[in-house]
This record gives sequence, structure tokens and C-alpha cells, in this order.
Amino acid sequence: MKLFKLLSIFLLLQPTSAIPVVCYYILNQPRVSEVPIELCSNVILINSAHISEKSGSLQIFEPDISEFSELHEKRKDLQLLVSITSSNPSFSLLTSNPSLMEQFSRNLTATLLKFNLNGVDIDWEFPAWSRDAKRADRSNFSMFLKILNSHLKPQSLTLSVAVPGPPTISRVAYDVEVLNRYADMVQVMNYDFHVYNKLSNPVVGFNAPLHPMRAEISVLGEMNVICELVKNPSYTKVWNRHAQAPYLYGPSGLWISYENPESIAAKMDMAKHLKVGGVMVFSIGSDDVTGKCGDTFPLLKLIAKLAN
Repeated sequence: MKLFKLLSIFLLLQPTSAIPVVCYYILNQPRVSEVPIELCSNVILINSAHISEKSGSLQIFEPDISEFSELHEKRKDLQLLVSITSSNPSFSLLTSNPSLMEQFSRNLTATLLKFNLNGVDIDWEFPAWSRDAKRADRSNFSMFLKILNSHLKPQSLTLSVAVPGPPTISRVAYDVEVLNRYADMVQVMNYDFHVYNKLSNPVVGFNAPLHPMRAEISVLGEMNVICELVKNPSYTKVWNRHAQAPYLYGPSGLWISYENPESIAAKMDMAKHLKVGGVMVFSIGSDDVTGKCGDTFPLLKLIAKLAN
């Protein structure tokens, strides 16, 4: 079974009794007609809206967004957001100019209203912290959120911000008070704790472990495996009780981190215990979309069940 790349949490600044399930979605992964809208409270479209590296203006792929907006025809109360994903230089250019930010915010608001969308998700990875980022990004991003909020809020549009889980990044990149003041949702990308990089992080850990391990495992690995590999008798399944996460390893030295019902349940229990605003999944296309190994979207269905 093709498994979730991650399960994370998000912070809803005004929590409700229900636990929303935010689903990131790449167009045609799966097709719009196959998106399990009954399992998600919010669906965020990614890779269809960007910032121009030359002008700092909004660039959208209208056919993508138009097709995405058709989900409202099936479920009126479904919250549809579009994610702005761009390079650090693009974000730096935009947020360094107040006039550009005002124009961008006006155009973005008009686009959301035109396509009957409910809001925007800002995914800047990461202000002030990344190698190609600028020191002024942190304060400029704060101003950007303020300006965005001033345009979106009067139209009852949602402002979501994707942030990294590691505090070593967040402390440098964001003013938390500003996030609390202007963002309606904060998507915490806990999988950033263990991102493989040949130079800076040449070992891999769990996808999005619930708890830290006592020691890292010094082997390379891959994510998102098919069910045949999970069921392969030559691979050994292990449950790490400290991280509350499973992994596999095989005779070839391949080490695989993945999600299973037990790890999903543990994270959902923690989300309820912490009383966070909800859970976030990236992305729904990483589940068993076609039911190749049984039921379709088995992990997302479990998340939705436990969220009730």
C-alpha cells in the first residue's frame, strides 16, 4: 500500500470541539472526481499558485484552480484553500516592498472570490533561516501577514500559514505573536524533523515520529512504499515504542519509515490530548488512492473516523 508521507498537526487559533482534518492535495493526484471530500474538512491545493521571481506578482494556473473549485459543487461546506508555494528569493522580493504586498494581496483576494475559494495557505520555507533567505525576511513576513489579513478578513477568507516543526527553525523564521494575531490556521510540518540531506543530514529518521527517539538510526532510507514491499517476508517489521512509529528493514540494507494504523491512532490520541486545532495530512495522494491493497484511502479514513 502506498502510505502517507506524513501525518502532522495544525494549530487552529480558535479551537472547536470537533477535530478538523486538513488535506493537502496536488491536482490529479488523485483526479478531482476522486478526492474523498467526505473525509476532509479543508482541502488545500498545492503547486498551482506561485510568486513571480522577477516581479513578485501573483501567478496562478487558472485551469487548475477552476477545476479544483468544482469540489464545492459536491459539498458546499468543504473549505477550499490554495497554497502559495515559491522560492525564497520570490518571497523575499515580494515582502521587501509594501506596495507589492498590497497589490499582491488585492489580486489574491480577487482570485479567491472569483473561484469561490475559502482562503489561502502561505508556504514559505523558510523566512530568514534558509541559505538563500535574507535577515529581513522575518520582520517582512510579519508585515506581509498583517497586510494579507487586512484584505482577507473583511471577505471572511481564511489565512493559513505552513511552518516547520523544529523550534530551531521557527525561532529564527517567525514572530509567534504575529502568527497568533493574523493567521487563522498554522500548519505544523512535523516531518521537517527528519528530512534526508546528503550533506547536512546524511541519516534518516521517522517520517513524523510522535516522540523523539533515544538514539537516531544510522541508515539511509526511503518513504512511501507499496504494500507488496510492506508484506514482503524478507523484510522485518519493527515498532519503535519510543517514537510510536513503525519501520521496515530488509537484507539489502533498505530502511523504510511509513505510517500504519497504530501510528496514526497514537498521533490522533496525542492531538486530542494536546487539544490542538486539528490534524494535517500531506498529501492525500500518498495514501492507497486506488485501493490496490484493499480499501481506498485506508489511512485517511482512519484519521477521519478518529477525528469524530
